[in-house]
This record gives sequence, structure tokens and C-alpha cells, in this order.
Amino acid sequence: MEKFISMTEVAAVLDLVEKKKYEEAAVLLDEVLAKEKSPELYYLRGIISMRLKNYEYAIECLERALADGGDKREILRAMASAYIEQGKFLQAKEHLEQMDKKDVDAYFLLAISSIFLNDPISAKEYMNLAYLKDRERTKELLEHFYSVFIRPNPELTEKEKEFLWEKIKSIR
Repeated sequence: MEKFISMTEVAAVLDLVEKKKYEEAAVLLDEVLAKEKSPELYYLRGIISMRLKNYEYAIECLERALADGGDKREILRAMASAYIEQGKFLQAKEHLEQMDKKDVDAYFLLAISSIFLNDPISAKEYMNLAYLKDRERTKELLEHFYSVFIRPNPELTEKEKEFLWEKIKSIR
């Protein structure tokens, strides 16, 4: 019976996440984790913590998920995202390089990390690999990157931003 209640609670957590009620989801998931531990639940807690911009705790939860046997690729990618959000590009790159089989998101994150680590040659290689894996997804990721990092950047002029946006939009 305890498992059933836990599954109902997990469904409620997922519903709250879908509604972007991350604080409530975190509280409920912490209650579930007090009763039952699993890599999937720690992964979910890490993702919720990232949405709340609590990156240190997100990484802690994701490390626990990884140690407990969770999906290595998903967890390493999530950890890399958390490190990138904190500006810790070397740690992000190190985690992504541990992945056995990289997908478009991993190559994209490796490219972004390489850019911020002043390694344009690797950045170009990784971006090309992402593009070859999935053009549409790469464009989507670039658009998101633009909205999060470029558009709000006060150091760039509107003309520079417009130039970059047009470059992204022209990707086929």
C-alpha cells in the first residue's frame, strides 16, 4: 500500500511540475523521499531544484541519483546544465565528456562550454556534431541560448543582438 501512495504522490509532483509550481512540487517530493529513495526520485528532485535556481542542491541530488544507479546520460546532461547556469563551464564539460554516447543536447552543451572556455575550435566541432545529429533541435537550443544569455546581455548592442538573432533564424 505504501508504494501505491508513493506513486500517487509522485504523480501529484509531476502534475505540479507541469503547472510550474516548483516550490510545492519540491515540498511534496521531499516527503516522498523521506519514505522512499530511488535514483529517479533524486533525479526529479535535482530537476526541480534547477527550476528553482538552487543549482548546488540540484547537483547534490543528481550526484545521489548517479551514485544510486540512475540513467547516467540524463543525469550527466542535467548536471552539466546546472554547472553552465552557474558559469562553471569546465565542470560542465568534464561531466559531458563522461557520457558514452552523446546526443544533440550533449554536443550543444559541450559547444557552449567550449565557447566560454575560450576554445573556439572545440566549440565549432561540437556545434557541427550537434547540427549533424539533429538540425531542428540544434536551432531550438540556439534560440533558447539566445533568449537566456544573449538577449538580456547589456554588454551587447541591439544591432549585435539583431545580427546574432538573424544568424540563428537563418539556420536550415
